[in-house]
Amino acid sequence: MPRMQSVDDGLLKKAGYLYNSSMNPTYLPGKYNNFFKRKNIYVENGLIHLPASVSNTLRVHFLVIYKTIPYVPLQLSV
Repeated sequence: MPRMQSVDDGLLKKAGYLYNSSMNPTYLPGKYNNFFKRKNIYVENGLIHLPASVSNTLRVHFLVIYKTIPYVPLQLSV
C-alpha cells in the first residue's frame, strides 16, 4: 500500500494476493503506531505478513538510520 497505509486482509485475499507487506512495525508520530506489532514474518488470516525492516531494539526504520547516521569512511592502513 502506498506510504505503508493499513489495508484490510480480507480485501487482499479477495483480490488474490498471497502476502501483505504494508505494515511498518515502528512508531512515527502522526503516521504509524505499530511499535508493539510483530516484526518477523508471520501468517495471519490466511496471508503471509512481511513487515518492513526495523532495528531490533529501538525499532527504527532502516531508511531513517541510513539518512541520519553520518558517513564515516574507514581508514585502512596498508
